[in-house]
Amino acid sequence: MRCGADSAGFKLDRALKGCSILFLARQGLARAGKGIMARRETVAAGPGSRALVVDVIRSAGPISRVELVEATGLTQPSISNIVRKLLDEGVVRETGDTVSTGGKPRTLLAINAHAVYGVGVHLAADWITCVVTDTNGGIVGRQLVAGVGDDPPAKVVQRLAELFRVVTGGLGLARSSLAGLAVVGPGPVDVLGGILPAPGSGEQLELGAVLAAELGVPVLVDNDSAAATVGEFWGRQISRDRTFGCLYMGHGIGAGTVLDGSLHRGASSNAGELGHTAVVADGLACRCGNSGCLELYAAPPALVKQARAVPGLAKGIGIGGCETDAHAFDLLARSAVYGEPGAVELVDASVARLADAAVTLANLWDLDTLVVAGPGFAVAGARYVSEIRRRLAERARARDRHTVWVELSNNPRDSAAIGGAALVLQGLVAPGHGPEVTPPGWRLADAPPEDAIRSGTPIGLALVRDAEVLGAEPWFHEFIAGIERVLVPLGVPVLMQVVPTIERASERLRDWAATKAVCGAILIDLSPGDERVALVQELGLPTVVVGDSETAGGLTVVWSQDDRAMGSVVGELFAAGHTHIGHVAGPAEMAHTIIRRSAFLAAAQELGVTATVFDGDYSAAAGARAVAAFAEMPEPPSVLLFDNDLMALGALEEATRMGVLVPDALSLVAWDDSALCQLAEPPLSAVGHDVQVMGELVGNALAGVLAGERAQVYEAEQARLIWRGSTIQVNT
Repeated sequence: MRCGADSAGFKLDRALKGCSILFLARQGLARAGKGIMARRETVAAGPGSRALVVDVIRSAGPISRVELVEATGLTQPSISNIVRKLLDEGVVRETGDTVSTGGKPRTLLAINAHAVYGVGVHLAADWITCVVTDTNGGIVGRQLVAGVGDDPPAKVVQRLAELFRVVTGGLGLARSSLAGLAVVGPGPVDVLGGILPAPGSGEQLELGAVLAAELGVPVLVDNDSAAATVGEFWGRQISRDRTFGCLYMGHGIGAGTVLDGSLHRGASSNAGELGHTAVVADGLACRCGNSGCLELYAAPPALVKQARAVPGLAKGIGIGGCETDAHAFDLLARSAVYGEPGAVELVDASVARLADAAVTLANLWDLDTLVVAGPGFAVAGARYVSEIRRRLAERARARDRHTVWVELSNNPRDSAAIGGAALVLQGLVAPGHGPEVTPPGWRLADAPPEDAIRSGTPIGLALVRDAEVLGAEPWFHEFIAGIERVLVPLGVPVLMQVVPTIERASERLRDWAATKAVCGAILIDLSPGDERVALVQELGLPTVVVGDSETAGGLTVVWSQDDRAMGSVVGELFAAGHTHIGHVAGPAEMAHTIIRRSAFLAAAQELGVTATVFDGDYSAAAGARAVAAFAEMPEPPSVLLFDNDLMALGALEEATRMGVLVPDALSLVAWDDSALCQLAEPPLSAVGHDVQVMGELVGNALAGVLAGERAQVYEAEQARLIWRGSTIQVNT
């Protein structure tokens, strides 16, 4: 069955009968956009009853009908009628679970993740990112291509339409399953007119009406920081009762606020231009007309310019003269994380200014939750979040009344594109919280010409993962960023699709090969004897395997030397006095899980270490289960080593809940370092290496395979143990 086909149960023709598209042929309204107040909710007005019910189910579900009555204040008959319609349309589903209260068991309701899909496109100076999410905000597909550069408006529209078709077609999504498209980028935007300034040139791009007519789907145009705010609010299942803020840093700096479940938009939907608040009196002149603006001193282009002006610094950290500002800032931020003094000085100056801006934002809106998002926070985000937390605890005006919870986005790089998808989903399934997405009976747009599909044909990656697990797993986002850094300049993007099983992954590979939708493939997380190895050889798809050479069946391989790394880590833990070590493994069928487990047991046997193995699945829940099992053991391990960061974070949370002291009673180590590990309390020790560098190695291997090079084995840098506060050295 094709992903998102009509059988998904979302009966759009019935649910949306009689509705009209966002961009109508009301040209007078569009042209007068500057003089029209953008719609924004107030506490008094609020969303309609349907939107309120959907929003409560989204944030609190699974939830019973009785609990919905209590949470919304609506009557029992009203709830019954609304829920019946939502079930009939496929927006919500009954989970099959019940809650017993002594009387009739209550059936629980949840959002149907596969009801409908949203497409978000982030138009940035150096790239265009397209993300497709399910109704809950889980990523089901993604592709990044080169930015618009100096392309004229007509060319930009053509490229965006082509990207939409290639991605949704490559994912096998039926047009009837799509809620619509949102294109987001730096402001100021004209939301009503569907107009966005081109990144870099500032030329006004009329996208909304043109793309809607071209593609036959609803199209929204919005600010990237506003989109990221909605995306974080929607995907994190934040309650409408929270006063929620988002601090966004891409090429510039922006912010957004959600009040009573609705994004605060301002008079023209351009609220939150935090980067254009003055922080230096009589400072540098800004393109906005102001002077001394925050982004002139703290945003990535400003820091890269400063780094290039410091003799020896740029060259020492790998910045030449041809990188984009985004790439150069990643290199600068990475050097700061590794402790290079010049990089630390520059980045920490930005950290201090952004932390002050966060205090201002929190004081203005009395925030209780703040998420830090955007590609500017992808590498050194933990550094920013730590300082923001510290300053808010010390300086927030209402600090004695409540805590401001500060978190880093799970996927900072793609947060704006994910937010774009959330905008159209929220507008369709929960209208009343933002611009309404109300498509009429849609027509299937004409198929793109063959040469449009072949131009910039991507590499395909069918990733077997739960969409929600992927959304919270930082490793893959940075890994793919490394691949794209090599391939996208060569005109080869990466099309990633999330699928539930190996069988579905094989289906996608067959479909891609049959339609020539991809020019090659990446295979990852293979099992011994995996059917996909023989399949890509049969299909003639140039392929690189991320894994060990034995599993790869003669294909080009990039191997991270997990066996050697595991032996080294066990040796270090033993040397620190840990004589009983537990290993919480990833999915048992994966080849690298088998290799790590075998290396773990072999190293433990050689050193005389007592070894205990726990099964896991990369989810936070698996980490929690391991800690629960630890607590039941008469002679438990002194340290648990997890096969990814999410399981370790779940274990830390469960240990805190159970009163198990970390690291005094139990030490924790994550495999794969991330900002989430660095921000944990205590910070999590991790087995880490530079994931972007490994991605770049895969990208170079793919470039070689596409050029016809013979299969070979590339070895990535071996991961090493990074000691932090979650791991005690017993013998000191």
